[in-house]
Amino acid sequence: MPRKPIWRKGPWHGRTGQLGGLLSEQPVLLRTAILVAYVTNIRVFLDGILFTAFAEQSIEEGPLKPTHDLMMPLTPSSSDEPVVTVTFPDGYTWRDDPDMDGDCLVQGGVSLFERAEGVSWRAEYWLPALPAEGPVVFSISVGEYSGTASVDGGTVIAAAKRAIDLWEQPEV
Repeated sequence: MPRKPIWRKGPWHGRTGQLGGLLSEQPVLLRTAILVAYVTNIRVFLDGILFTAFAEQSIEEGPLKPTHDLMMPLTPSSSDEPVVTVTFPDGYTWRDDPDMDGDCLVQGGVSLFERAEGVSWRAEYWLPALPAEGPVVFSISVGEYSGTASVDGGTVIAAAKRAIDLWEQPEV
């Protein structure tokens, strides 16, 4: 049995010592001759959604700008970085916007990889809320390209109920 951790609250509160309910859906948001974007690893907790967004470019020249390094961390304000949004059934939109005050997607890490076959971008996001029943729409904009796909809010809520606490939380 793992040691009981010291619990600290922060933007990623709730994920340490928990397994989120996993969604089987991996929505493809965009598919062109040179670019594909999708969302995967959608893990749902009682207090939010953790997911990974990917964009894959099959050529070197395109909306994803390669570097000469194998991996280059991007800052959230980089103009070359894809923009991800999630819209709940009630119309509320969560944006990947570092200048936005209030509710926004929290970016946990982002990477841009140059490969022989093209360029790959990956970012992990925390969305600190759960939707109501209805379509939850994931959107991405990559340069001049954009696309959307949705998952069912009821499926998201059901996944949250499958989240598992690995340790008992202390009395507050």
